[in-house]
Parts: sequence; C-alpha cells; structure tokens
Amino acid sequence: MAKPLRVALYFNLALIHHQGMANGIISYARERGNWELCGAYWPMGQIDDFRTWDGDGIIAAVETDDDIAMLTRSGRPVVDTSGAILDPRLSLVTNDNREIGTIGGTHLADNGLEHFAFCAAAGSRWSEERLGGFEQATRRYRTGRLAVFCRRIDWWHRPEFSQALADFLLRQPKPLGVMAANDYVGMNVIGACRLAGLRVPDDVALVSVDNEVLMCELSDPPISSIPFDRHEIGLRSAERLEVLMRHMLPSMPALRIRPQPLVERASSSIIAVADPLVGEALTLIRARAVDNLSAGEVAAILHTSRRNLERRFRSGVGRTVLEEIHRTRIKQAKQKLRDHSLSIKRVAMLSGFRTLDRFVAIFTRYTGMTPSAYRQRYAGRPGLDPTG
Repeated sequence: MAKPLRVALYFNLALIHHQGMANGIISYARERGNWELCGAYWPMGQIDDFRTWDGDGIIAAVETDDDIAMLTRSGRPVVDTSGAILDPRLSLVTNDNREIGTIGGTHLADNGLEHFAFCAAAGSRWSEERLGGFEQATRRYRTGRLAVFCRRIDWWHRPEFSQALADFLLRQPKPLGVMAANDYVGMNVIGACRLAGLRVPDDVALVSVDNEVLMCELSDPPISSIPFDRHEIGLRSAERLEVLMRHMLPSMPALRIRPQPLVERASSSIIAVADPLVGEALTLIRARAVDNLSAGEVAAILHTSRRNLERRFRSGVGRTVLEEIHRTRIKQAKQKLRDHSLSIKRVAMLSGFRTLDRFVAIFTRYTGMTPSAYRQRYAGRPGLDPTG
C-alpha cells in the first residue's frame, strides 16, 4: 500500500471563508483516500514548527511576508489561496479578484449611478485587483474621477467606526456608488454613513465582497455582496498540490476561480436616473418583468409612446426596454435555479418566459451558459453556501 500523503492546512478556521476552502480540500482528500490532513489552526495533528515537519505539501491562506518565510522553510510545495502577496515560490489558486471588481462596478452602474468610490485594503493584492476591475467597469459611466479611501486591513477591523471615513463619504457627490473590498470594510461603510447622516442606499449605494451571510443580513440595511466559490478554490488547490507533490515541481502558474453571482440586498437597491420617466419604467420592470410584461405594455402603462420611451430609456441607461426586461428575468431565474425542487421548465415559467426554448436561448445569450450548466456550476456541489 502506498504511503499516505501528509498535507498541512494553514488556515484560520474561525473565518467562514477559510472553513469553506477547507471543506473543498476535505472533499478532495476523502475522494483520494490517501491524504492525511494536519496543520496550524487545525483541531487535530498540530504542527509546531514547519522547519522540522516531515510532511509532503501545504495549502495555506498566506497574508504576510512572515507567513511566506515560515512556510517555505519546510522545503515542501505550498499552494496559496489568498493572493495577498505574490511570491514565485507559491502556487496561487484564488478568486478572480478583477472579475469581482467588474461585477460590483457593473451592478452599481446598472442602477444608473454616475459617481463611484472604492474602499480598499492597503497592501493587499486582492484588494488592488478588485479596485482595478471596479475602475474599469465604471469608467464609461463615471462623471469625474473614481474616489478611493485606503487603509490597511487591521484598520478596517477596529471596533469603532471612523469619522475620517464619514468625512470622505460626505465630500463625494451624491448619489454615490461604493464598493467595499470585503464585508468587514462594508460594515465600516454602513457605520460611517450612520455617523455622517447619509442614507443607504439613497445617498450611498453599497456592494461588498465575501457574502458572509450573517454579517450581511444583520447589517442595517442588509449588504449586497459578491460570494466567491470557497469550495471550488479548496478543491482546485488540493488538485494543484497533488500534481506538485507527485511530480516534485516547485510551483505552477496561477489559477483564478470565477466568483459566484452577486447577492442583491437593500444596500444597493436604488434607481438613480435623472429622467423620471426612465425611473418609473425601471421600477415597473423590476416589479412586473416576470408577468409576461412587454416593452409596449410598459409604454402604455406609463401613458407615453413606445418610440419616446425607447429613446429616453436608451439615453438614460444605455439599453432598450426589452433588454432590461430580459436582464431582470434572467436575474430572477438565476435565483430560482438554485432551488433543485424546481424543474428548468418551472423556473422558466416563474421567471416570465412563455416557452422553455425561449428561456434557454435568452439565458444562454446573456450568461454564456445554459440554465442546466448554470445550476450545476452554482448549486450542484456539496459545501456551497446555498444563499450565495
């Protein structure tokens, strides 16, 4: 019988996202059957000193230069799931952080906002990448420059809210779309808005990252957040480490895992358009898109001509009325596809599509995958947060 591979996990299991990644690693280890897991912050098989550890490989969430120095002393291959610091000795498997920034920026821009800010974690590569994606996604919609408030991650974890952040938010034009680097930063933005007397989402619309469900739901108002695929990152990290250990490789190219769809909550529920007719149309579409609503019916309900509505709607949001109806229905369908008790045909009907073929065609056009593929990707694996 082959000797088991001893794998160390260097995670803080008090953190929910570290638990999710560990869950993916455990799934892989059970499937392989020849992995023994141990490590720092691990309830069994504690490692006191990586320099004298006689294992085979390490999967870690590397946050500091001290982490790198300690883990690489072992001489074993290391897969990093954090991406806070890039180092050629580490094989990186982490979020596609630039795509996360793009999702956040697109969501706020779609709500008609023209002024944007990003609250960043200084010194963290993942935050810089999210900022880059956000900047690019909002560029064509922005009136003026992108405002950035940047502090180190330990600053964001302080118990008290910051007057400096409140003053920063007060100085920005309103309404303002803010993306927070993660949910802890997002909670600080909510607190600073309260200090400054700013209304969320009317004055400041907010999205953040990680979808720590309890934190986001307990916030007042609840925070819209982008989940990353913790289970998938853990699983792919384990696969990478297996290759490194088997073939005695020092490292492998980075692998970036796509995030899950944004979970929309009250913090970003705003329609910020200057044209009142366009605002009424957006409100109507979001309320009744699943009721077989057509572009002509929207115009009739608002007592205007189809031509006038289409001209002003395209000028206001950059899309046709029908495109907005489709986008709203697809958003509804994505949520319903996570419920495995609903058939694909039933999801189509509940989302406002009269036929299954029409649903599949439009869903595929807007998302790049079929409804069945979407369901399998985002709701078909054990260990995924069903609210994400």
